[in-house]
Amino acid sequence: MATRVPEVQFQPVQGGNFTSSANAELLGGPEARNLQALGKNLQDIGSLITKQKNQDNLNTVLKQDILFGDVLLSEQRRYLQTKGKNAEGILGQAEAMYDRNFEILTPADDGEIDGLDIPGEDVGEFE
Repeated sequence: MATRVPEVQFQPVQGGNFTSSANAELLGGPEARNLQALGKNLQDIGSLITKQKNQDNLNTVLKQDILFGDVLLSEQRRYLQTKGKNAEGILGQAEAMYDRNFEILTPADDGEIDGLDIPGEDVGEFE
């Protein structure tokens, strides 16, 4: 005899309503805004540092230009005031001083300016 399997009707289970309170704003909005603000602040700081370095470099160049001009005036005065036997060789001295100082100056690998001959003054560094 054959066994009879009862027929069962399945019905959906009634459950409660489920709603998620997680959304894009709650999951990442504040962090994204904070990171965006941080990035802008870092850019502003970088711009400020670059601006300050450029100003420092300009100040160094202007200071050295003034010092060099003072040395040139002093040397020219000395050449013009030298007379008689003391003036022997003065043209060679003047040419040597100009040859030493009037050339294209480029920063060396260590950042120092080579070729500038200002007695008693440190040329400084470009950064």
